[in-house]
This record gives sequence, C-alpha cells and structure tokens, in this order.
Amino acid sequence: NKDNKKFNSISPHIQTLIRFNKEQIVNSHQAIVDTFISIAEKAYPPAFDGKNVAMLFVGAKKYDIKYSDWQENEGIIWSLLLRFSNVLNAQNISNILNSLSKMKRHFFSVMESNVKVSILNSVNHNAPQFNSQDIANTLLALDQMGLKWVDIHRDLQDKLLKSVNHNAPQFNSQDIANTLL
Repeated sequence: NKDNKKFNSISPHIQTLIRFNKEQIVNSHQAIVDTFISIAEKAYPPAFDGKNVAMLFVGAKKYDIKYSDWQENEGIIWSLLLRFSNVLNAQNISNILNSLSKMKRHFFSVMESNVKVSILNSVNHNAPQFNSQDIANTLLALDQMGLKWVDIHRDLQDKLLKSVNHNAPQFNSQDIANTLL
C-alpha cells in the first residue's frame, strides 16, 4: 500500500522515531529510554529537523520518560537541544517545553545554562508566531520548569505579553487556565 511504501522510503532512524512517537515500541522502560537516547544521539540535519525533535520529546512524554531516566546521558539531550533550538518553529518549541516540563519539575534548575539560553532564544524568536495553544502551553511549561516571570528578560516578557494579548480572543478555558498559572 501507498503508506507502507512511503514509510519504507524513510531512513531507518526516522522510522524508529515515528514508531517511538506512536508508542509502537513495546519493551521494558529502560529499553524505551535507551531508544530515546539513541534517536537523540543520531539526530542531525538535514535528515532530522525541528519537527522530528518535537516528535521525539512528545514521544518521550507519552512513554512517561523522566529526567532521572536519562540524567546520566544528559549531554546527548543538551547537545540535541542546542543543535536544533535555532530551527524550531512555534509549535515545535511549545511541544518540547511541554514535554520537558513533564519530565521534571523545576527543570531549569538542572539544565546547563547555555541550553536554557538557547531554549529561551527559541521562545523569543517564535513568540510572535505562537497561536493560542502555543502561548498558553509555553507559559505553563516555563512556570512548571521553574522559570519565574521576574527572571525573564524584559524583551521576551514584552513578546510573550503581546502574544497573549493577540491570542486571548481565541483562548479556550484550558488556555486561560494555563496562561494564568
């Protein structure tokens, strides 16, 4: 069938990512964590892009992978985030932040400073393109990751507030709740 041909034409690395994101890898939790690390370690452009990085983190969230599961390999994950943070779009960075926030409360307390700066630069770059769900989820994730409003650079604060103002008419009840936290 057409879908199988398309899937089979994709590199094995991306095939594994797709199966991972769809929770089609059935194995022990440690083997699933190892798959997460393996995909991250082999993720390089052009075969891998921002959407793929977001898929990887969303998949990790689905499998309930926590920071403690990959803490010994954090350098691989930090490198991945540094490698791709400048090519992420609004939905990608929002999904990655949402996933990271589920991996550990106050994530920024353990994150290397250059990774934190890189992620916040991606938020800064993408804030004008955020839709209502992106801005609501990003603000909630940043809060859950331990970033306080007073610690956010003034320029980024302004962009985030403009995005909230722009998207507020489209907020649903969940977006409103996420934004107010």
